[in-house]
Amino acid sequence: MEKTISISGCVLILTVYIARLFYMADPFHIFPLLTAVWLGVCWWHRPLRPTPIDICLVALWAYGMLAPTVNPIGSMAATSRLTASVLIYFTARTIFALYGAAGRRMLAVLTAGIVMMTAAALFQFGMFADKVYAVDFESLYEFRFLYTPFGQPVNVWNALMWLWGGIAVATYAECRSRRVRLMALVAGCMVWTMIVLSFSRGGYIAAAICLPAMLVLLLRTTTKRHAVIIMSCYALLTAGLYLKYKSDIDTAISMNSTTSQQRSTSGRISTIKQARDIVKENPWGTGAGTYTLAKDYYMHGNGRSDSHTSYAPNIFTQVSVEGGWPGMVIYITFIVCIMIWTVRSGRHNMWAVFIPMAGYFVKEQTFPTFFVSDITRISALILLAYIQKDSGQAKPGPTARIAAGIPAVAWAGIIYAGMACKSNGCQEISKSRMDSRTIFDRAVQSDDMPALQRLASDYPDILVYRWTIYERYRKDGQPEKAAHELAAAVLRHPRILETDYWNKLKQDDDEFSRKVSREVIHTITCTQPEDAIECAKYGRAAMLLGEPGTAYRYLEQAVTRLPTFSRPWAWLSVMHSHRNEENTARLYLRRYTLLEHGMFADIDNGTPPEPQRDIESLTDAGYKIKCMEWYGTLPAKRNQ
Repeated sequence: MEKTISISGCVLILTVYIARLFYMADPFHIFPLLTAVWLGVCWWHRPLRPTPIDICLVALWAYGMLAPTVNPIGSMAATSRLTASVLIYFTARTIFALYGAAGRRMLAVLTAGIVMMTAAALFQFGMFADKVYAVDFESLYEFRFLYTPFGQPVNVWNALMWLWGGIAVATYAECRSRRVRLMALVAGCMVWTMIVLSFSRGGYIAAAICLPAMLVLLLRTTTKRHAVIIMSCYALLTAGLYLKYKSDIDTAISMNSTTSQQRSTSGRISTIKQARDIVKENPWGTGAGTYTLAKDYYMHGNGRSDSHTSYAPNIFTQVSVEGGWPGMVIYITFIVCIMIWTVRSGRHNMWAVFIPMAGYFVKEQTFPTFFVSDITRISALILLAYIQKDSGQAKPGPTARIAAGIPAVAWAGIIYAGMACKSNGCQEISKSRMDSRTIFDRAVQSDDMPALQRLASDYPDILVYRWTIYERYRKDGQPEKAAHELAAAVLRHPRILETDYWNKLKQDDDEFSRKVSREVIHTITCTQPEDAIECAKYGRAAMLLGEPGTAYRYLEQAVTRLPTFSRPWAWLSVMHSHRNEENTARLYLRRYTLLEHGMFADIDNGTPPEPQRDIESLTDAGYKIKCMEWYGTLPAKRNQ
């Protein structure tokens, strides 16, 4: 019976792990159900002794469930994912603490999988490098966003590598088989290779902190000969990688030398400052899974970007915004309990596993993934379960029997949240006070022009706000104000000039369209933007308004400052083709195809982007992405 329980638990963890790694959907929540049943059966017979870490994790989960939220649907979805991960954590805790042999076999299987996955990822890295070099780019660092092993963004992949390194270390420490230990060493080398080749600034900072600690531990726990062999292997591997990719590694180590690095650093600093205002106004937090919603609401003016990211600048910022002061206190207590538990264990094995976990925690200070990525969260929780493997079994009794039913209650909560999300969908959009679209809808209904103007000023990247003002002025017979608003919209969103609406406007009201064109061209020729994205927009607008010289100058500046920006390469390709410079045109088109469509695109048969014909889809384009993330549904169509 016990063997069946232990094996089934390991199979369940491994199945869920593979499903999360490959983004396999579980719409009917079968995995949490199986996990809850397994825990209920196991704890009924052999209850688990709780630890301070368990209590803190449950407190963090419970606060996420019960805390106030500005977006109930988003918070329910986030806490449902966290609940499923916590169930897996307690499954791993039970296996490591009560079924040690099964835990060792599970670690060995995970390590074998790590070897295969990293081998495939290394092969994919070779394909990525070949594609980047094929279009005559000299650096891989700027284009590492194209490298997404198994669909994981490169920064998430780097964080996962630290956790996989911890699993490899745990396997080496627990298993006595020479073959398994050799496999763990190979896994460690491949994981380290991936950490280096991710060219992550946060990953390199974590390495600078954790590698010396690992070397000291190695010298204190193994023979000098063994330590020298391991250290020599890693030193030679690192030296070889550095010689091969010297410029890219140097760029990452420089921390702030490229335009993309500077944009990233300034963006992180501004969002950290912004978080203080959010916490000041929301001391209890905005709710689980609401960081991007709160950030979008509080970020105003020129600080806003057309791009959208689901990640906070660091884990403390995310926890403080979503959980407020109570959430921050619980999270810090959680981290402190982990450190105290490791110190009190006094075992070198635990220290060896804790060091890669510490590397992951350092990485979280530059790119937090714990509350966003299921696979990194589950990996971290498995390692957390491992370092508590000596916690032991609790005494059977009424309290233990009650605890056996808690996983089933948690699963029922997941089912409820899933049903609520599915039934409410887009109706919940208006219920979030931190969605600027809520203010917009009220302003439109009450015809509040000052409110619309504030929205257009505060959120210049959301086209529909300024477009609505333009339509009101146009309808009210105020052509001067309407032309000014449309010109401002074109400067921020030059694709308006590609639409059927603009073409029809030129036919129906040539004088008005000329007025708009003159204002746009005057702004373009009289200003010199420093931002690469603004240069690209000015260049595209000039190109569409028949100013090829100005357009080429701006587009060249854009790709020089930010070569990862895809569309300027396509527009430059078109301009070189008009000049009969076919070789340059073909090269730039191949660059566009690679950057726009990814490393698996057929770069030799790419075509320039199709013009944006529909004005309505353009006005709502940016909001659709956010709406899907916040509410899990597309926004309702706007009333004209």
